[in-house]
Amino acid sequence: MEITWGKMCQKTIITVGEMKGELVDPSLTLTAKGGKCVVTAMGFMADMDVKLNSFLFSMLQKDLKGNIFGGCNARVDIPNLLDLYRSGQLNLADMVTRTYSLEQINDGYKDMLDGKNIRGVIQYTEADW
Repeated sequence: MEITWGKMCQKTIITVGEMKGELVDPSLTLTAKGGKCVVTAMGFMADMDVKLNSFLFSMLQKDLKGNIFGGCNARVDIPNLLDLYRSGQLNLADMVTRTYSLEQINDGYKDMLDGKNIRGVIQYTEADW
């Protein structure tokens, strides 16, 4: 509340490595009235417990939404993206921060964790097959 001067966040996004049900309520607490909380993290399929303050959820008219892969339909959207790439309308090269060989995979993870790499790509060679 202090950081946002009581306004809270219009949108909150849960993007942790492993989704746990107990993360939903704190995220919704940070979400403003009429705001949206989006869960993009994956949890275990058998994990079915989510705790939240149902009074505040309803009274403050908040939205809770799950989303994975940007909501795309992989069977339709990936071939469309490939067509855009092949026709030169989608420039993937400029989206890559750095390339790594398979032997440099640990360097790539370290760079990612250190904030030096946003979109690292492992570039395989025939020797890696």
